[in-house]
This record gives sequence, structure tokens and C-alpha cells, in this order.
Amino acid sequence: QLESFLSDTLRSAGESVRPDLIKVLVKESSSAVSWLKERVGVDLSLLSQLGGHSAERTHRPSTGMVGAELMYGMRKAVRSYEGTGQAKVLLNS
Repeated sequence: QLESFLSDTLRSAGESVRPDLIKVLVKESSSAVSWLKERVGVDLSLLSQLGGHSAERTHRPSTGMVGAELMYGMRKAVRSYEGTGQAKVLLNS
């Protein structure tokens, strides 16, 4: 599965291909998805096959609104870290 992910991504990158960065993406994406699901609480329960993919590999929320779910989950996580003193958010700084 990782080989097809690598192959699909290298092919779709075209002339702007950066094999070194694509290898990092392929190697680390699983842990990033796990972090978003487990630590941030983002619903990524659906698996989809998008253009250029040879297999289903895009994780999406059941609502279909990926960006909104990611932003909501990240905002909630940051606020919880802020509440425990683990993080401080500086605005207009």
C-alpha cells in the first residue's frame, strides 16, 4: 500500500516533484492521521479514492467537511492545552 501511495504521489507531482518530501509524506502520514483522530478527536472515519489515487487512501469526516472538521478539532485541542497551561496563544503579537 505504501508503494502505491509513493508511486501515485510521485506521478501526480509532475515537474515539481520533490522525492525527498514525498517520501516523508508517505512515511509520516499514517501517524499524522492517527494523531488527528486520537489526540485531536477529528472524525476521519471515511476512506475515499480521489483523482490520481490507485486505491482508497484519503481520510475524510462523515460530514464531508474536511477543512471545517480539522479547524474545529485543532481549535478545541489548542484551547484544552491552553486551559491546562501547556500552551499560550498570543494574538496580535
